[in-house]
Amino acid sequence: MIRTIRHEIEIAATPASVYAFFENIQENYTKWHPDHIVFRWTRGDGLVEGAVAYSEQRIHGKVHGMPVRFTKVVPAKRVEFELTNPIARFFAPRYLWLFEETEGGCRFVAEGDVRLGGIVSRLRHVQQALAAGRRHLAEEGENLKRLVESGAARGGHQALSSAA
Repeated sequence: MIRTIRHEIEIAATPASVYAFFENIQENYTKWHPDHIVFRWTRGDGLVEGAVAYSEQRIHGKVHGMPVRFTKVVPAKRVEFELTNPIARFFAPRYLWLFEETEGGCRFVAEGDVRLGGIVSRLRHVQQALAAGRRHLAEEGENLKRLVESGAARGGHQALSSAA
């Protein structure tokens, strides 16, 4: 059974401005969330299909390395990526960022799929991990909103309210 962890947030900026944050993710990663440690490109140059990146973040107090491959990149619209390790990818098969234009700017959606089966999905520590994942996505969304709207992140962000 696959469960999708999802968070969406409205950002008062154009989809291109929000996407620009991710075009400069190597510089913005540690600003994005206090549990983020490092992000670097290991194959390819930037946010393009086929590029591979390595990041580290604290999860449940432990540092985890997360090598990912970007599988679909439609600038200012959609970014899909997956873990490079096939065993890890079996349990977490898909990640997605959507940039949807709205009247107020951009709805940013972050999703991650987690494969759980039977009794495993009911175990307390698994439920705690899912709750922590949801919290982390929500915190990333709020931080992204603050960084983009304030212009505090690299990427030439221009919030709608300051563009008028």
